[in-house]
Amino acid sequence: MNGLQTLPQWRNYFDKPDAPLLGAINAMYPVGKIVGLFPVAWLNDRYGRKFPIFLGLFLLIITAIFQAASQNIGMFLAARFLVGVATVFVAQPSPILITELAFPLHRGKMTAMYNTSYYLGAILAAWATYGTFRLQSTWSWRIPSALQAGYPVIQIMFIYWLPESPRYVGICKRTQEIMSMC
Repeated sequence: MNGLQTLPQWRNYFDKPDAPLLGAINAMYPVGKIVGLFPVAWLNDRYGRKFPIFLGLFLLIITAIFQAASQNIGMFLAARFLVGVATVFVAQPSPILITELAFPLHRGKMTAMYNTSYYLGAILAAWATYGTFRLQSTWSWRIPSALQAGYPVIQIMFIYWLPESPRYVGICKRTQEIMSMC
């Protein structure tokens, strides 16, 4: 978001937002993550880890497009909020699923790789914004906004082959056994 706010094209399109509005734009993402935390926790318990991840990836693709298509500051604020909600649907169950699926010897390394991959995304986002700053149109900020959907598109293509958590599968089997006894 900070990269977009440095672009004169972005500032001019949204009528040079003042400091409180810039703060609100930046705050909408973490506020969305906080709001999304409650439903994702319930979905994890109810449907396992894979379904919330799929839902989050799907929502991230839609909300990135929504942000790139923003026509006014209200639409952009709503998009930032929804990107935050969608992000937590992926970010909350993912390290848990990695830990549950990884071989015990590799759990720490695999989870650390996941947690540090944020910086790869941040670097790519910064370079994408830098690469478009010379465009003299709204595409200078719309392209980096739309590129937020890049990794989710790749991930959603391969989620079918992601195994479900062994803990969730075990809970489902025990629940079915208990229900059959009734």
